[in-house]
Amino acid sequence: MDLRLRYSADDSVELTGSPGVLRALANLLGRGESEVVAVPVPTTRPDPYDGWLESIAIHPEEEPLLLIRRERRQLVLSGGRNSLAILADNVETLANSSNDGEEHMHIEYFPGHYYLREGSVPLVLDVS
Repeated sequence: MDLRLRYSADDSVELTGSPGVLRALANLLGRGESEVVAVPVPTTRPDPYDGWLESIAIHPEEEPLLLIRRERRQLVLSGGRNSLAILADNVETLANSSNDGEEHMHIEYFPGHYYLREGSVPLVLDVS
């Protein structure tokens, strides 16, 4: 899967991919199964971010709300299947609307968020 994952010191993460790659990721998320997907690490600097991540881990669990976090060089998405499916829908919507000028989406926790758990890091989805 040709994704790029960058992170900043404040733990925010940017996930970038083509519409086709984002659709494939949405499919993986929508299945709601445990997966670890390797992500190629470019040889270029990750500016304006601080580093590159090497993989995405999807961990379905009983906790219904989704937790987005970074563990070392991995983006970890853990939570209930319904929350993973909502994230999948967001990723697919962005991939399908990229021709309409929609090129990125911010996924950020706020108190009372309907599918994100407190402690989730900000995630920017970007279409390349």
